[in-house]
Amino acid sequence: MDITLTTPDTIEIVSEKRIISLSPDAVVVDGLSLDMPGEYEKSEILASVSTFDGIRVVRLFVESRTIVYIPGETLELSKEVLDFLGAIDILILPGTKSAAKLSESLETRMIIPFGEGRSVFLQTLGQTVESVRRYRTKDADFDGAVVRYVALDLDAESAS
Repeated sequence: MDITLTTPDTIEIVSEKRIISLSPDAVVVDGLSLDMPGEYEKSEILASVSTFDGIRVVRLFVESRTIVYIPGETLELSKEVLDFLGAIDILILPGTKSAAKLSESLETRMIIPFGEGRSVFLQTLGQTVESVRRYRTKDADFDGAVVRYVALDLDAESAS
């Protein structure tokens, strides 16, 4: 799947010509707006939406991978939240110091911070990553225990 930053706070995921758009204001799966808590299925993409502490958290199942989108940085990881999140392959969240602490508490294979603070996020975690505008995931990204960090930037070149 291809993961692209389309605006400073909007990430687009393309999977077999199906498009998922993630932004703090709207989550759209192949034309279906996920604006209410619940479970959705569209074009073989499964989605669960729940609200915790006023933050809408989205869990997607795409290409046998679980993607979690957390548009807020101050989510408290209660048992209820952890049960909802489950096992995470790709975690997408704001690039802030608070979100960096949140990400350290979750086990995931890939972390994609977004927004202007992504460099602060990566520095907080001691990561040096080349910025890209588009990233194409590979099976190798999810092998082993190493967490891959992807820094999306509108001004960067795409990586494949």
